[in-house]
Amino acid sequence: MYQLLNRETDDVLLEQLQLATSFWSRFVGLQFRSSLPSGRGLLIAPCTSIHTVGVLFPIDVAFLDASGVIVEIRPHVKPCRVCVPRTKCRFVLETFAGAHQFETGMQVAITSPSSVPRILSALGRHV
Repeated sequence: MYQLLNRETDDVLLEQLQLATSFWSRFVGLQFRSSLPSGRGLLIAPCTSIHTVGVLFPIDVAFLDASGVIVEIRPHVKPCRVCVPRTKCRFVLETFAGAHQFETGMQVAITSPSSVPRILSALGRHV
């Protein structure tokens, strides 16, 4: 399991981060889950937009560029919506609505318990 870190402070933003990097895992995403506990999230890579068809609860969506900088945030996205960012993105982070405090301009990294933090651009090469 991975964690999501704030690159500037090394603070853990998400204790458990699931990666969706295959066609099937990106397609399924958070569909049909009953909830997403606090401290958990889904990072979809590569991804330039999302839909919430089949998602049963509101989510917060953060769009990230190729270097892991949050370029746009859409809070409290309800089920059955489509989200397309205003600016180009490479990754999408989904969390339970209102559970986390992400900010535009924040740079994030992923890590696993046995690795050093790495920037998200590595996901473009399927970590």
